[in-house]
Amino acid sequence: MAWFKTDDSFGSHPKVLALPRGAARMRSVGLWTLAGTWAAKQETDGHVPAYMIEELGGTKADAKRLVDVTLWEVTDTGYLFHDWAEYQPTSSDKESDREAARERMRKLRAKKGPKNAGTTGDSEDGSEDVRANKDRSSENVRSTPTRPVPDPTAAAAADAAAAVDSHTTTDLPGPVAILATKLAQHTPLRGLRWDLPTEKLDRITTCVTEHGDQALVDNALATLRTPAPTYASAFLGNWEAMPPPGQRLALVAQRLCDVHGTRLTPSGNCSSCAADAKVGGDR
Repeated sequence: MAWFKTDDSFGSHPKVLALPRGAARMRSVGLWTLAGTWAAKQETDGHVPAYMIEELGGTKADAKRLVDVTLWEVTDTGYLFHDWAEYQPTSSDKESDREAARERMRKLRAKKGPKNAGTTGDSEDGSEDVRANKDRSSENVRSTPTRPVPDPTAAAAADAAAAVDSHTTTDLPGPVAILATKLAQHTPLRGLRWDLPTEKLDRITTCVTEHGDQALVDNALATLRTPAPTYASAFLGNWEAMPPPGQRLALVAQRLCDVHGTRLTPSGNCSSCAADAKVGGDR
């Protein structure tokens, strides 16, 4: 289990206090925390891809505030925690720890001999590896909290991921993998295949980047026909035809009457002028 370390004085740090008070600060700190746990688990050394901001419940404005106070830095593909290696273990540190643990286990098994080579030290005979854990002699054991915080979303995430056929999503780009998992949460789309040509995966990635994964899910459900398609690329045409986010109808310039200053009708007439003409005719 990976851990994201936060100092107990983080809440009073000048960078945090520089964030706008109220909901804006809470949103940005919440995004910072969620992104930190994600980066620690994925061992990205503090890098957070841009597409993960929305996935974690944040917005570009939340991320910009973190950049403004230098808690984050902008990269070509997203954001980077400032001085990650100074406060968090790096991926190379974790790999070194894992290799050290594997080496200790190899030496222990070699010492115990062939008879017990397949055991893991769970016996009740007071074997060395059990005693070592009790004594907390390992640096890893000493630095690991004794009461891990349970992840309430782990089971739900696992169920969603299991709904997607693993052999079709092994090498999907990050944004497409998230989209595939979200689509699989809907029964009619659970059997979609994702073993697609690279060219189509790139086009789907572009759609996710432009519209966000939830907009593509909504579009797929709205355009779904029976029977459901076999390949996810069947929705690609509809996704690429979606209007750019935020596109609105062009505003029609308002035309005003030169005499009364009132707004003209679409046909260019002024109701006040028409009323004046009618009164003049009655005379």
